[in-house]
Amino acid sequence: MVKSKIKQIFLSVFLVNIVLINISALDNDTLAPLTQAEQEVLSVFLTSDPSITYDDLEYAIHQFAGPKCSVKITSANGRSEAIEIPHPSAVPETQKIAIYKQYIAKLFARDMALSNPFSPLLIEMDIEGDQKTAEEKIIRDIILEYFNSDQEGMGTMRFLRKANNGNPVGVFITGDQFPVMSLSETVGNYKTPEELRSEGKNIVTLGVDIGGTGIKICIKNNGQTITSDIYKDDEAFGAFQHALIEAFRAKGIHLTEADIKIDRKDGVISCPSFGTKDMNPYTGETIKNVLVTFVSQMVDTVNAHYINVTPHAGIKVRGLFIDMPGIKNSEKNCMNSCGELASRVSEGDFQVHMDKFNEFIPELKGICEERAIQSFDFGNDMEGHALYMATQAGFNDAVGFFFGGGLGTFLLKGGKMSIGFNEGGHHCIAPNMIVNESANCVAGSHEQMGGSRLGIQDFCSDPIIGDGLAEDMRIEFGINLRGIDNIDIGRLAAGLNPFSGKELTTVQKRKLQPKALNVYRVSEKYTADHMFRAFKMIGDTGVKDVTNFILGGGPFKGETGKIRLGFVKEHLLTFLDKRGMNPELKIQTDKQVVIAFTIMEGGKSITKTFDIRIVDENAAAGSAERALRDYQDMEASKAAEAQVGTAA
Repeated sequence: MVKSKIKQIFLSVFLVNIVLINISALDNDTLAPLTQAEQEVLSVFLTSDPSITYDDLEYAIHQFAGPKCSVKITSANGRSEAIEIPHPSAVPETQKIAIYKQYIAKLFARDMALSNPFSPLLIEMDIEGDQKTAEEKIIRDIILEYFNSDQEGMGTMRFLRKANNGNPVGVFITGDQFPVMSLSETVGNYKTPEELRSEGKNIVTLGVDIGGTGIKICIKNNGQTITSDIYKDDEAFGAFQHALIEAFRAKGIHLTEADIKIDRKDGVISCPSFGTKDMNPYTGETIKNVLVTFVSQMVDTVNAHYINVTPHAGIKVRGLFIDMPGIKNSEKNCMNSCGELASRVSEGDFQVHMDKFNEFIPELKGICEERAIQSFDFGNDMEGHALYMATQAGFNDAVGFFFGGGLGTFLLKGGKMSIGFNEGGHHCIAPNMIVNESANCVAGSHEQMGGSRLGIQDFCSDPIIGDGLAEDMRIEFGINLRGIDNIDIGRLAAGLNPFSGKELTTVQKRKLQPKALNVYRVSEKYTADHMFRAFKMIGDTGVKDVTNFILGGGPFKGETGKIRLGFVKEHLLTFLDKRGMNPELKIQTDKQVVIAFTIMEGGKSITKTFDIRIVDENAAAGSAERALRDYQDMEASKAAEAQVGTAA
């Protein structure tokens, strides 16, 4: 009996292996029809239900018991991701095409293209023979059709072009001459403020953050914020305000003392980036003039301060970094876009305004040469946010989500920004969603699904998710739909009045609090989905088998952040549990969640960990830190060159 059972098991395994080995030879003529259970599992790919998410599609494939294969998408810079799908010979043609379109094109190809700007994609399928080439061609054509159709792509191509300097995204298959590009990831050996001070260094740097409506500057010495030390009292800051106002006036920009502010806690000084209402504010030239004038005046004031305090020490500004919302064109060393200009000026005039704005580069280069500033650079605003947030979290490697009016994402490797998780706000989470009315949201993106201010507003007005919350807020507090902010929903979710912050009445709490909580319960499902997508795309980001996540921005502050993080935790535990990944909650505080879980790698069960932390943000301070690191890189490069010269 035992021998018979062993023989039966061996025969079963042998037959299964035969099926797996020869699965590439199957075709739909010899294929047995799907069982009712298999049809139900894969039916999610054929529905147009807008609530279908990445979680639903990935789980359907996870449940599919038939033969599978993988499709590998590789960016030219080397980033890649293998996607498990049902074998094309194991499903009917309609479901196969739906999987290629809904899953591979809309989710994975779109995310890989956005995450790795300037890089074409290579599609490889792990099946054999003529079927391999035929299926790869089908997938390529579906991806290109999706990328290039504004109607079908739901505006995706506009964002892909923005991320690729206006160029379409190339898609290649096995056998094509694929243009492999290098992804340089240097890890700097950066010294701490204490180490720099012990060496007698005084490396003063300025960090500049251009936001939607204002510009902020932070001053650091050896990585320590010194803004309040330089402007130690109202008299000192008043003198700076007066000098800056006069400098602005010479450029035709009229501001008052009330427009120029200092935040001593964060160590930043700010002013409006577009001037005032008595002039034409939304022009590239205006922003350029405000930026250049603000920076040059700040440099002169800081240098003068050190001349007065330590006249013989030679301390002056050595580094400058400017961050702004937009895409940097590394080839041309300029910005492709900047903040509000994209939405404030007509499409036909946009490039004219950007050309004027980009004149800040030669003008500031000239100022840097005159003032002996040795390190100057600029880039996307995630540069500043990433460094500051990572420093607060204590991470050198991390995936970051920065929530504001929209959603910014970043990948930090070795203390430096890295290509690989760019434009995350536009990654696809819900592929069946229709076009969003906002010019700054792609349909089905994380931004649309609660990751932006507009996304939260849409959830409030949704009859199921918000259950009338938007109308309730209009009646109770006089807040119209497009006036709703995250802080309003956060306070309601905590049982507080959105204006006063005081406790809601019993009637208001019973009516409004559950609705506000449900808005965040739904929105954070998409955040959890996106985190798992990041994990699949990037892998470990910290020590081995650990992925560090940073959440920040105004919508994740205080009680709002605590509530949202709690829902992220719940959704991740559910997501992992239903896949049999044995999740275990290790740490939970108001600002940190640590979850351990298991995955199969190479036939072995491996324990992985998500370490998720909420931190404060200060992009200007982060940019000043970036300027310091650039300066240290420059000094290290000079030392290396000198050493080579000596050896020669």
